Amino acid sequence: MPMHYGDLLRLNEHFKQAIVCFERLIELNKPYTGLQHRLAVSYHGIGRDRAAARCFEAALSTPDRDNQITHWEYSHVLLAQGQMRAG
Repeated sequence: MPMHYGDLLRLNEHFKQAIVCFERLIELNKPYTGLQHRLAVSYHGIGRDRAAARCFEAALSTPDRDNQITHWEYSHVLLAQGQMRAG
């Protein structure tokens, strides 16, 4: 899969700008595999854990070969929220 500009922003921890890119793709109805996961990581990066949790749950509701990574990242959000059992 080619890397999207939002991915580059996210990987360089420019989470707010990455969120703008990812949300725009959703608005344009141009999602790609892993978009919800990447958006969730970006939301978590700026402390918006509720939004991150919703995106992780959306990512986990679709068949994706990278779900193990999504579960791992989601567990970090849950643990940060104090949800030890769920995390």
